[in-house]
Amino acid sequence: MARLIRYFLDDQNGTAAIEYGLIATLITLAIIVAVGGAADEVVAMWSSNEGQISQALK
Repeated sequence: MARLIRYFLDDQNGTAAIEYGLIATLITLAIIVAVGGAADEVVAMWSSNEGQISQALK
């Protein structure tokens, strides 16, 4: 059993896939944060435009 555990701890197969998965996760989180911030800006812009159009039509 100790030999199996030692083999598991020394085994390096699959580490690159895990690293790539972590990098992809970080990139995805960065995109989500950026899009969320941009969405707030777009909503504010449309609200401002709506108010200005309403005042212009009065």
